[in-house]
Amino acid sequence: MLPAFQRGVIGYNDCTDGSEEIILDFCKSYPSFIPAKYPHSINLEHPANEMQKLHSYYNFVLSFIPQDEWMMKIDVDHIYDAKKLFASFYIPKNTYQKVDYPRIDFIIKDQEIFIQKIPGMFLGVRDGEDQCLVLRKHIKFKERKSCKKAMWIDSTHTQPTLFVEEQVLDPQLKTTYQADLTQWHFPAVKQYRHNYIEHLELLTLEEFKQLHKHTLLGTKIESYMLEKDFILSMHQRFCL
Repeated sequence: MLPAFQRGVIGYNDCTDGSEEIILDFCKSYPSFIPAKYPHSINLEHPANEMQKLHSYYNFVLSFIPQDEWMMKIDVDHIYDAKKLFASFYIPKNTYQKVDYPRIDFIIKDQEIFIQKIPGMFLGVRDGEDQCLVLRKHIKFKERKSCKKAMWIDSTHTQPTLFVEEQVLDPQLKTTYQADLTQWHFPAVKQYRHNYIEHLELLTLEEFKQLHKHTLLGTKIESYMLEKDFILSMHQRFCL
């Protein structure tokens, strides 16, 4: 995200994998970034109270951002082209516009690249509504019931004991723009998702390229972003 983002809030909670030390060291090197440690555990299944729910954590992190500042949520399983990301910040022309960031779910299996077969206008491409550039006062989060399958694969099922987050946008927002592809998304680097891969419908990288060679490639997606060696080099940065 650097140098596109020059300041921000890094939210985290009870990390046990060394993340806190990495975050604090980063914020020491870049003091315009603020570490925001959530003082409660997050329990997606059977949370004991509101503070253990994921949406409460998200709203806690939001509370550090002034209402009239532009903001964007960055997740740790994304790697950005900072130059393309920075250029997208000039898209909105007033404070009642927002920018959505489409993404592709890249799945790496034995050094081969696959793409999750997301339905929609462009097969394999998420619309990015849940990741947007928006004025802080126009966004908040609420709880959403989910299920283990729905958390990544199927959004049509829920179970009463599993809670995730859902963003709520101000209905007064007037205009939404779609940015070009600015990122590589590797959802399976999160350990709890490893077993989900076998349940996914996948396209090979070449199938995806052929499918969209006359629509997205060269327009919304630059060719280098779909080069096999380049994608693998991005994936290796996670030091799995």
